[in-house]
Amino acid sequence: MIRNNSFIRSLVVISTATLLLINLPACGGNAGGGNPPPATATTRMQLKLGDAESDRILSFTATLDSLALVSSSGQTTNLLASPMTIELTRTAGKMQTLAQIEIPQGSYTALNYQVSTITIDAWDIAQQSFSTYGSSAITPYSFPLNPAIVVGTTPQIIYLDLNLRDSISFDNIGDILFEPQFSAGVESIGPVDSQIAEDGSAEDMIGVVQSVAASSFTMSLGSGSNTVQVSFDSGTQGQSAALLARNALVEVDAITLPDGSFYANRIDFVESGNLALVEGVVIDPPSHPPALPPGGDIAGIVVQKVWAPPQTPVPNVGDWVTLTGLSTAGYTFDHDKLDSWGQGYFTFSNSNLWTGQSVLALVNPGTSTLNVIDVKLVEIAVNGVISGLNSQDFTLNIPADSAYQNLVNLMPPTYLTVWDQAENKTVWFGFPQGGPQNGMPIRVRGLAFWTWQMGYMPGGPTMVPTRIDYLPVATAAAHAQHALGQRLQRKPAAK
Repeated sequence: MIRNNSFIRSLVVISTATLLLINLPACGGNAGGGNPPPATATTRMQLKLGDAESDRILSFTATLDSLALVSSSGQTTNLLASPMTIELTRTAGKMQTLAQIEIPQGSYTALNYQVSTITIDAWDIAQQSFSTYGSSAITPYSFPLNPAIVVGTTPQIIYLDLNLRDSISFDNIGDILFEPQFSAGVESIGPVDSQIAEDGSAEDMIGVVQSVAASSFTMSLGSGSNTVQVSFDSGTQGQSAALLARNALVEVDAITLPDGSFYANRIDFVESGNLALVEGVVIDPPSHPPALPPGGDIAGIVVQKVWAPPQTPVPNVGDWVTLTGLSTAGYTFDHDKLDSWGQGYFTFSNSNLWTGQSVLALVNPGTSTLNVIDVKLVEIAVNGVISGLNSQDFTLNIPADSAYQNLVNLMPPTYLTVWDQAENKTVWFGFPQGGPQNGMPIRVRGLAFWTWQMGYMPGGPTMVPTRIDYLPVATAAAHAQHALGQRLQRKPAAK
């Protein structure tokens, strides 16, 4: 399925549905004799985060201390209930929901935010290894909204695009310069049966259950009191909603209803007890084993997201940790993301869990070494250029200095095979008239499968895409730099 749309990058999205809050008079009535204050109209908002990734970046972690809209009259409305640690590379071609909140209706002309403790893992050309770059500076920013964002009575989606690809550069002494660049706009909520990330879909939304009602529950999304409310009914698939309980971990595939609220199409991974969910990219064992995969018990990942009940020992986002117990763990992936042929061909187990895959692991508490109970293969995004396009697959030529090439060591170098799915399982997004062509720059997001056969050793994983974005060359007018750059220095030890 090809969808043409100018909004081609991952975005910060705010989906709106109108509510009305009535200011009641104080006890004893209106002692002053005047009219009571007018009703205050507010809007329910979904706050989501995404980006357009930079090729050399393996992991980008930052603490978002605050985020606030500024009205045309200068009033600010906070969008986060508490600071959040975010990892941006996992959101390319996708968006992670941060919170739901109600804001006053009106016109908003700026967005204020504060970032601290930025850490980046990137391919270091000079060192020929992955290095860590960091800054602990507390940096406030203000991004002007032009045209202004108007929140009215009609549900809508307000998006903010942090273009990480154009916000990061490497200087001649090996440091990273971070200069945030943004664009913004408004999008309508899409039809409930065909939503994508930009217009309301919320796949793989994970959190910790805070409360449960008869037909809905509230979940925190990995940080303090930033929460969302999700409804369900007899049509919700997956695990039974009866398993939901306070402090249980839960994964939800949701859509946005016309009133702006979340509805769960599917509920998975309902787990109670002192457990955690950790998402990350597999960085070890090294690629290209000398024979068939050994089906080992240990692998390393760089952590991109963590969900756990309060007081549970867990690693930090951005940590490099070891997974153990892989030989006895359970394995799964979303089969419905694959067409009929792919469902019968691709498999996932400890014998083909390998470098360059993105995984979600249910683990026992721990910090540097995590004992695994279950592992789910999840989507990863890679940038490159189309070549060898035919009716079945194509090659994605990725940059030689990209994090993915130097993590996986693709053979031949920079050649990643992408399977072209049938049955409308792949969304081709933002392409010009005429559709995909050889030589076009794109971003592929999907499930990466290692497939070994007797006598055959693959040169890399096969990417089975769920979404492919056209990525035209950015122009100076496409994004506005709104702040002075922040220098992130290379830390002494290379990865």
